[in-house]
Amino acid sequence: MFSVLIRFVVIAEFIALIYLMISIIGKYRYVPLILYFSSLILMLLAVLFDTFGYLGVNIEVSIVGRNLDVIDYFFTEFVILAVITWGLSLHFVDYDKFTWPSLALVMIGSGVTVGEILETSKFANIVNLILEVAGLFLFAYIVINHYIKSRWGLRLKAMRTFLMFYIIGFLILIVMGLISLVSVALYPETEATLGHLWVLGLGTSLFMSGLLLVKYPTILLINISRPKRFILATMDGTPIISFGFISTEKSDLDPEVIGSALSGVSSLLKTIVGVEVPLKTISFGEYHIMVFMSRKLVGYLFVENPSRILRESMSRITEELEEMLSSIVEEGLVVLTPKVLSKVRNKIMEIFPYVEQAT
Repeated sequence: MFSVLIRFVVIAEFIALIYLMISIIGKYRYVPLILYFSSLILMLLAVLFDTFGYLGVNIEVSIVGRNLDVIDYFFTEFVILAVITWGLSLHFVDYDKFTWPSLALVMIGSGVTVGEILETSKFANIVNLILEVAGLFLFAYIVINHYIKSRWGLRLKAMRTFLMFYIIGFLILIVMGLISLVSVALYPETEATLGHLWVLGLGTSLFMSGLLLVKYPTILLINISRPKRFILATMDGTPIISFGFISTEKSDLDPEVIGSALSGVSSLLKTIVGVEVPLKTISFGEYHIMVFMSRKLVGYLFVENPSRILRESMSRITEELEEMLSSIVEEGLVVLTPKVLSKVRNKIMEIFPYVEQAT
């Protein structure tokens, strides 16, 4: 009864969070948020099938020479897919591209998915078990790495309460997972009680992190990526608008010098290669310049840690600002009036609400 009660609690958490996330996904169609939303749906399906199993539902089919428990199979498959999508969601909040842990997680998850059907011998069971354990270790690595980046990136005093709420969710996942693992390993008789705490830890962790994303969908951009300044310029390097990001650190970047220098780099590459080379990222030391090209304008973002969700949000800003300023640029005017500046800042704030006064 205790195990079923836990699962009903987790199901209620998932349903409530999915309902709240629908409007966020409609407004911010970023890959990391879509992956996170997908993981919620998959985990909900996994817990539903798991609950069916604890309520005594049993369906078996014969496949590849063995009887397959359909309820257990779908539970396992949905958990695997949820772990992969959640892991990738966290990964693309921290990074701009795939890294070896994320690629390995996808490959191992794919292997386990197929292995669940082909477990027809003791050897196959052992191989699949090894892959499952390796996948869990990789997922744990991604979660802990994300936790560390979130913990040590608390730059916004006003947001620290919400960020700590987010971090506590991951601590609950780690602690309850360890309690379940250790208790079952040392005291098998506790499997019916403590052995199920991992489900509650997983559901609560997803629920708490989801509540933060519902309230502040892009808060982790400023916290983990640590952007410094965004400059919107014409193709020849003339800056149109520049704004910094709210943080405890100030930058002294000169938009005119930076815009001309980066335009020169692009021209130099075109001269050497012979064709237009679309720059995406320029790295120097601990800092990076993310480049966002549109038809007439180009955006430059100075940032410590590039990430996929940051690239998507700033690309959207560049495109919408070009649409707003296209007539002004066509007339050759690059000095914006206070009224236009105000409209631009309001547009930016709709997408990314952590900016200082635009100049």
